[in-house]
Amino acid sequence: MSQRNSHPQAFTLVELLVVIAIIGILVSLLLPAVQASRESARRTQCSNNLKQLGVALHNFASANHDAFPPGRRNAPTSYGWSVFLLEYLEQSALERDFDRNANFYDPVNQPAVQTPLSVFQCPSDPGGNKLFEIRWYNTNQPFVPPAYGMATDYFACYGVWDASYGGATERDGIFQNNDVRPLAAILDGTSHTLLVFEQAGRPAQWCNRTLVPGYNQANGSWWGAWAAFNGAQLQGYDDSCSQSIGTCAINCNNGRGVYAFHPGGANVLMADASVHLLTEGTTVDVLYALATRATGETLADTAF
Repeated sequence: MSQRNSHPQAFTLVELLVVIAIIGILVSLLLPAVQASRESARRTQCSNNLKQLGVALHNFASANHDAFPPGRRNAPTSYGWSVFLLEYLEQSALERDFDRNANFYDPVNQPAVQTPLSVFQCPSDPGGNKLFEIRWYNTNQPFVPPAYGMATDYFACYGVWDASYGGATERDGIFQNNDVRPLAAILDGTSHTLLVFEQAGRPAQWCNRTLVPGYNQANGSWWGAWAAFNGAQLQGYDDSCSQSIGTCAINCNNGRGVYAFHPGGANVLMADASVHLLTEGTTVDVLYALATRATGETLADTAF
């Protein structure tokens, strides 16, 4: 009678290579799904941030004659709209630390201005917490002593920058410097008017998902710290992604455009505190209609 072979049979080299190939295929199939799931979670968190800002803005309005804060207080001291919301964002300690009798760039306010607040930062922004030097408007000269601020990804809507879009009043948005706007001034309807939008990537400039080397928008009007000046009039961009007016409305340029790192669109907060994803197919006409508060356009809910 023959004896059985007691040694287990080993894998051949071919079988081992086949198993490795199968594992590689499975990983390649699963990786995009994992990445998509993570981005979905980041986009949801970004949407929640804007929702919190919307609730805070309405709580501020309820306590202040149904009016939103100014986009920026310029006189006698200077700081941004976000400072007005601190007590409504469960940041009472930070609100007490910020001296409103001093400018945001004053040394007494520097600890507060440099504080990272997750509610002002989209987790999809590849830069993360960004502390940058803030310089004087239009001169690119440093403050003395130097001033620094923590960047934000969310900007207040001042209206439309495109001069071809009606008159100056017709290009008006909700937020303005040193001016509070009541909800009653939103004649186009709160559900069809932008309050806050994503303008992620500051202080760097981004163009069609590409970082523009050597460019820093912390200079001048492109400040972008959450406690400084984070508001803008919106415009569409041309294909070159320059400052030229064009038909690209979403995710083209973070200079004066709605810009995010979410695939296919960007989150925006409306004046009724609802949050929407504006897709990259959104037209400039729709964006401009949403950015203004009293131009009388008729927009279907399916338009955005």
